[in-house]
Amino acid sequence: MLWNAQLLVTLGLTGNFYYVVLLALGLAAAAFLFGVLQSYALFKSRDGWGVLELGGPIVGCALVVVGGFYLVPNPLPFAITVFIHGEGGIHDLVPKDSGEVLMELGSEVRKQEVGPDGVVYFTNIPPSYRGQEVALWVNSMQFESVHPDQKYPLKGDALQVEVRKKTGKLSGRVQDENGNPISGVAINVAGLSTMTDSSGHFEFVIPGDRMQRELGLEALAPGYAPATFNNVVPNANPLTISLNVRTNHMVCRLISVAIFVFVALRVDAATLLKGVIRANEVGGQPMANVPLAADGANPTTSKAFGEFTLEFPGKDPGDPVEIIVQKEGFVPVNEVQLQLVLPARAEDKLLTIILCKESDREEMARRFYRLKSFDAIEETYQGKVKKLEEVHQADTTALASLQQERDQAKASAEKLAEENSQKPARPEL
Repeated sequence: MLWNAQLLVTLGLTGNFYYVVLLALGLAAAAFLFGVLQSYALFKSRDGWGVLELGGPIVGCALVVVGGFYLVPNPLPFAITVFIHGEGGIHDLVPKDSGEVLMELGSEVRKQEVGPDGVVYFTNIPPSYRGQEVALWVNSMQFESVHPDQKYPLKGDALQVEVRKKTGKLSGRVQDENGNPISGVAINVAGLSTMTDSSGHFEFVIPGDRMQRELGLEALAPGYAPATFNNVVPNANPLTISLNVRTNHMVCRLISVAIFVFVALRVDAATLLKGVIRANEVGGQPMANVPLAADGANPTTSKAFGEFTLEFPGKDPGDPVEIIVQKEGFVPVNEVQLQLVLPARAEDKLLTIILCKESDREEMARRFYRLKSFDAIEETYQGKVKKLEEVHQADTTALASLQQERDQAKASAEKLAEENSQKPARPEL
């Protein structure tokens, strides 16, 4: 019974019922030993007090009862704290809201979101799983488990799970102006290179340490003009890249001169605002064919990769403008950023416009405001830590104070994000 104490908990033989069973077993052991061994009880009196000596089956009964109470496992549910960290060790923290952790308890799979500093809490775990090994893994857009098949013993009150940045995939097809595939095209992205096959297809597996929300891509082929894209999103739909046939050298020079003169005249004549339109969040899918307008600007629509350019012939850099985006069934998420001043150079301050379906706006707005706030808070925190390290004052007390200040700022930002997300979107004109 003592060697199979875990089985008792599994069968529910705990609490008062366990006590009754244990007492019955103790008496049964005493009765058995009484028939085989001599039992005695001797009481000696000394100054009004007595000395009791017990032996044989009486001691056997006591050992069964007392030993059972001390050796049986705790029958109460328990909790486990899971610390998620990177390959750099326990101090390589994973940011909040970067995913969720799943724990498999038999046929039940529990999941909890990653909290501050990569901490996840699982509570009310049945006592039958105490000491058992369970499957534990991370579900995230940014990270993946270093040891996805490892099982973790539920001993003590804490576990550590090591993660790494998730790899990404990027694929597509290169074609000419008539839609015919082009083979042998050199594709460069994130420091990696490959060539298109006979069907014009290419594919990359991007290591986690090179992953970004947006990547630059370059396509080079003999006889074709180079193509460059600066806002390619990994793990999205396959790309379609069209290359134009390169004209002769002299024509290229004439065209270049003409373009230079044209651009110079355009810069003098109009102030430009450039950007990209994405779905749902900052790193979302580019949205093509979305109409845009603004007071004093020539109306336009977004291109294949969501990019757009608004021209303001009668305005100067520093003038305030308000961008109007019109797409049926969609509303802006970052509406507050659509009221801005025109930059001196459009390339230096690209505008990202985020659209989502009307039914999803509150959730997407909450994510946007929280992400922007958390990024700013984390940047401020890291800057203060760096200053402390430069003057050799980054002791435990100072760091703890900064962490408390950061957590308080994040809590306030979380509340503000919730309030901003509940404000109704301004109807587009």
